[in-house]
Amino acid sequence: MRKIVGVLLLLCVCSFADDDNDTSQSSYSKVTTERYSNYVGFAGGLTSGYGLSFRKWIKNSWAYQVNFFPFYREYKYPDEQYSGYYDIDSGYSHEGLGSLGLTFLKNIAEAKYLRFLLYAGGNLNTQYRKYDYYESRYDYSRSEYDNVRQKGREFKNKITAGGGCGIEAYVWRFGFSGMIGLCGDYEVETKAKGAGFTAEGGIHFRF
Repeated sequence: MRKIVGVLLLLCVCSFADDDNDTSQSSYSKVTTERYSNYVGFAGGLTSGYGLSFRKWIKNSWAYQVNFFPFYREYKYPDEQYSGYYDIDSGYSHEGLGSLGLTFLKNIAEAKYLRFLLYAGGNLNTQYRKYDYYESRYDYSRSEYDNVRQKGREFKNKITAGGGCGIEAYVWRFGFSGMIGLCGDYEVETKAKGAGFTAEGGIHFRF
């Protein structure tokens, strides 16, 4: 009799423990996916672009992500500072780089700590340079250096689009994503085209 009572008590304890685990898992999944729908962090990839990143989940069904990276620098070259072959002197160079990407994500399945995703998107990558300076170049016919003026303005724009699949893992308030797929690109100035595999990744803080 005592053995039977002991077995019944053990089964009850195990049953309550399983119920608690199911409840905690369900509660955790609901809180982490619905309460923390805004993401900020860093992300990068051939399709999504790179830089600062914001992701927003809508009803735990789909999301959009914006990646943005700005960079600008000015160089000023003092006069008569030549020190060797191809030195630059007497002028300036302004250089800029920017990436802007927009990606849409679809939640197709999920488990505790994980989302399984499909994604599609694209980005614009821009490079800019404006310069006016003198460059020291060696003239072999006269066996001496010449000061050659370099002046101009350059723009390079590339558009990339693609899609694929991946996963998002979340631990506490942090999200980690990795995705692979296919993409194509088009260089506006040269009209060159390309296609290939792509990889995307990111780390975000969720709030």
